[in-house]
Amino acid sequence: MADTVTIASKLPHGLRLDLMPEVDTRASGRPGETEAVQRPPVASVTLRGCALPVGVPLPEDAPTIAGGFALTPDVPADFWAKWLEQNRDYAPVKAGLIFAASKGASVAAEAREKKAVLSGFEGMNPDKPAPGIQPGKAA
Repeated sequence: MADTVTIASKLPHGLRLDLMPEVDTRASGRPGETEAVQRPPVASVTLRGCALPVGVPLPEDAPTIAGGFALTPDVPADFWAKWLEQNRDYAPVKAGLIFAASKGASVAAEAREKKAVLSGFEGMNPDKPAPGIQPGKAA
């Protein structure tokens, strides 16, 4: 396995991925009961968001975009594997809005293939609004 991966995210905002420690339980003082002890994350990675300003020069640190996905390179592969194991039921992961590959070209190609995947954060299409809403007529 490669040492690092590139993570693609179609969420418009950045997202902090926290790798949580194993669950720590302690006796609650009552027979047969335990209480969870909250512990801080072991490690964190912040994903880049895909929303960029329009009509102005992009900032120097603007993320690379492929197929509408922002790419966050050089994430430790072991972090990604453990985070994905802990969060396999997270809705954006299940919907294909967050994924990774060991080669930047591979993740960019997959992002272009998934260009049509919608995140739910897209702007409203005035020609085809949400169900039950009728477009207005121009005056």
